[in-house]
Amino acid sequence: MKTNHVRFLTLLLCILLFSGDHMLASYEYIDHYITAATAIRSFDVTYHMAHLDFMSSMSTNKSDTTPEVWGVETNRQVYKAGLGWRFEKHLGTTNCYMGVLNLRQSRRGEATLHAYRNYYHYINPVIDAANGESLKNVFFLTDLLADTDSRISPLNASSDSLNLVPFQVNNPKLLGDQYIRIWLDPTQGCMLRRVEWYLYLQNTHNIGSPTLIERIEVDKYFMVDVNTWFPVKGRHMEILGFGQYKGMPFDGTEIDVDMAHTSWNSSLSEELFFPRSLPAANYTNNGWIYCYPTSALLSILRHDSEVGKNANVNGSNKRVLIVFILFFSTSVAALMAVFSMVRRRATHC
Repeated sequence: MKTNHVRFLTLLLCILLFSGDHMLASYEYIDHYITAATAIRSFDVTYHMAHLDFMSSMSTNKSDTTPEVWGVETNRQVYKAGLGWRFEKHLGTTNCYMGVLNLRQSRRGEATLHAYRNYYHYINPVIDAANGESLKNVFFLTDLLADTDSRISPLNASSDSLNLVPFQVNNPKLLGDQYIRIWLDPTQGCMLRRVEWYLYLQNTHNIGSPTLIERIEVDKYFMVDVNTWFPVKGRHMEILGFGQYKGMPFDGTEIDVDMAHTSWNSSLSEELFFPRSLPAANYTNNGWIYCYPTSALLSILRHDSEVGKNANVNGSNKRVLIVFILFFSTSVAALMAVFSMVRRRATHC
């Protein structure tokens, strides 16, 4: 009897030690990702962004999730740690607009405005815990992972991700009972291969339960050095959270980096992040200074005037209108896609 008791205790101890080592190893992947993402000190990336429409194929064949491409734009995003951000949208067209943000003067959350759906979103995604209601509830994934209130739990690998390391991230303080799931790739510097957002649907906060509403997938990385990897191809998808097509994508974008016009962790001129580098600094909002085409600027200013008359209209809707104006001038198809974006995520362009 005593021998059996000893064997049981020995087995239990082995299990605990193995579990502890396994958990430690799991959290090391998280630490590697945070280190790798925050070690990216600068980039100047030109990329092509295709706008994806999943609705057409969905209406005819529920199992077919092959999207139609209704438009492609060329964008540029520039970042230098501690100094600033710069973006240029619709390069080579009359609808080109751009903006700069001085990180030495910005407030928390302002840097996320043009990370969402753009290049940096694939390195360190934006977490919008309030679905566009306030910049105070917007932060980067690395902030969530490093927060002391975050609970990070390993998940079982699925058949389509056996080489990846998946986790679920809960944080009652920052997310309530919403949560995020991430898949890290140990062969690519522990960078992200997939991210899923399980949040409340817009206008139904704290009603029902969180549901999958957004997903990022990264298809390809480029190794700059042994510890630094940059995403060069990936897609972002909005997911239906209700109805017969629940769980299926309905809208999205796909990026493909132009390697010939891109540099990473290289020396960048400070001039890129100052308003004087813009053709004209004609609009300011949330710390960002913009240069808009004249027609778009007039429409934005008219909208600002209307917003000033209605205290119930928040600044986030202004961001949607800006995208609305610029895309409408491009094509009617673009207008339809923006309406799908307006249904959610009003904070970000």
